[in-house]
Amino acid sequence: MKKRPAFTPVGEEMRRRSALLAAEVLRWPGTRVGKMFGMQSLYRGKVIFGMLPGTRGLWEPNAIMVKMHDGVKGPEGKKWRSVRVEDDGTLTAALERLDEAYRSAVKKAYPGG
Repeated sequence: MKKRPAFTPVGEEMRRRSALLAAEVLRWPGTRVGKMFGMQSLYRGKVIFGMLPGTRGLWEPNAIMVKMHDGVKGPEGKKWRSVRVEDDGTLTAALERLDEAYRSAVKKAYPGG
């Protein structure tokens, strides 16, 4: 039997940080936000590249998730990486990881382009 992901409650500060990150990411070309499991899902076209905590987080309450489309084979969970966002000082690093995931999603959505 597969182990279900651990959803954790998210505090008000992390919800605020998620909103700041989402506002910045939505300025990037071709991005949109959806909802999934109490989190905000980030897409480049139809390709998901990140998850931001909303009412719940995945694995850790103070972390975002990024999906790297870098040719990694194997279970879906191995493509996702957790990025801790402990305070406002770590928002820049989180945005850099989201940018990396966004760029890898562009390559998947538009191979060779």
